[in-house]
Amino acid sequence: MSVQEYAASEMRYLCAAEDPGVGYSQPARWSWYERCDNAGWLTSDADGDCSSMVAGCYNIAFHNELGSPYTRDGTGGMFPVSNQTWTGAIPALAAGRGFVDRGDSWVGSTPAGGFRVGDLLMADGHVAMAVRDADGSFDGRDPLLAEAWIDSHGSDGWDDPDEPVGDQDGGETRLIRYADHPFTQRASWTTVLSYEGAPVASRPESGSAAVLNGIDISAYQTDIDIAAVNPDFVIVKVTEGVDYVNPAWKDQIRQAYDQNRPIGVYHYVDGSGAAAEADHFVTEVADWNGHVMWCVDWEAGGNDAWGSTAYLKEFIEAVKARNGGKRIMLYASAAVYPHDVAAACDTGKWIAQYADMNPHGWDDAPWTDGTWTTRIHQYTGTGRVAGYGADLDLDLFHGTADDFRAYYKAPIPTIITDRISLLEGADDMRVTHVLFAYEGTMYLYCVLSHTYTPIPDPGTLEDVKFILARAGARVEDWLEFNRGGSLEVGNLKAFGRFVPLDG
Repeated sequence: MSVQEYAASEMRYLCAAEDPGVGYSQPARWSWYERCDNAGWLTSDADGDCSSMVAGCYNIAFHNELGSPYTRDGTGGMFPVSNQTWTGAIPALAAGRGFVDRGDSWVGSTPAGGFRVGDLLMADGHVAMAVRDADGSFDGRDPLLAEAWIDSHGSDGWDDPDEPVGDQDGGETRLIRYADHPFTQRASWTTVLSYEGAPVASRPESGSAAVLNGIDISAYQTDIDIAAVNPDFVIVKVTEGVDYVNPAWKDQIRQAYDQNRPIGVYHYVDGSGAAAEADHFVTEVADWNGHVMWCVDWEAGGNDAWGSTAYLKEFIEAVKARNGGKRIMLYASAAVYPHDVAAACDTGKWIAQYADMNPHGWDDAPWTDGTWTTRIHQYTGTGRVAGYGADLDLDLFHGTADDFRAYYKAPIPTIITDRISLLEGADDMRVTHVLFAYEGTMYLYCVLSHTYTPIPDPGTLEDVKFILARAGARVEDWLEFNRGGSLEVGNLKAFGRFVPLDG
């Protein structure tokens, strides 16, 4: 699904929802956003206003389609979740987030080419969004509009602090045809903003054949302009050993993020201690966990652990234990690639093999592709492409942008719903799974299989609970059985055998 489609679907859902539903209130304009889960489902009745709803719906779409960090304060390139986002500020804010002002292309009552799904229609003091009809159709000349309109008293919601929460009359948030809208009839619309920032819709859907052209960079490319190079993805060196940090990595990642490109980060192993190196890497990247692909660079140069597959395995497993079970991408030269480690640790394969050392440009079909089960092929270290005047490492990723971003999150574990008694004499308490914590990470323990898996983030945890509940399973917290009254356990392995989220 494209960003536009996701935002429009979310806006339509909010304006049509009844139980729970959304009403109109400027004092509580962001309450709907606070009461949505990360996917955009309302958890209780709430209120909004026109600007907070269109902006918040795009925030949710950016998160779910582009991997944008989902924070309640609106950081990370999203629309600010604050009074900075109001109707008069929408055009300027939108311009910096991939929207194009089509106000100079109006022909008659509609813009040239008609309206598009997800368009923002602006008027003085108001904004609405073009959405699909209930049957999935879309009329580019007379689209359905979704909007937060006005509260049930005909005011902005400031006059009655005791006003019930949610839409009381079916008109506070509503769906209305463009032709029927009073602003259309009064010719009050001033412009239309169309999201064109990331061509997600034009990329192949996940699972279809695709090749992405990308770059991997380090401190040697501090002057790079990602927008000018225009790669399909970017992988950035962040750390090396136990103390080195690329001073430019945050700027390099931010550039890639602002261009809505899939992002990877890598650590160069130097053999100074597997656990310490893993700690250094994960600590540095912690704020981006869940929004990047984790990679390890395994080379002979400057690596005291070179040749030790045991060291490499220990490092990879230590990173996975600290990053919530995210899958690792393992980089090495084709001549010495540790295929045994890749198999044992279930890593993706990023293999370097060059035909020669001559300069290369973008290449959609390097000569050795298909030789291995390779995800990424680095085919030159002397890449020359428009937008950068020096050598670049050029890479191919076999898959779509969605396939790349699949590495960002550990999959939800397989759910087993068979019920057995956990504790004898516990009032016939029957459970299938137990949630517990160990050193700040949440885990899900399956009683039947005696295995446990990490839960990477609160959003995923809620998804797991919801799926389990719908399946008829029963989940209990460890504190229900722990007389100390804590979710924390002192001995992780006492729960059983660790299983990766995708295992």
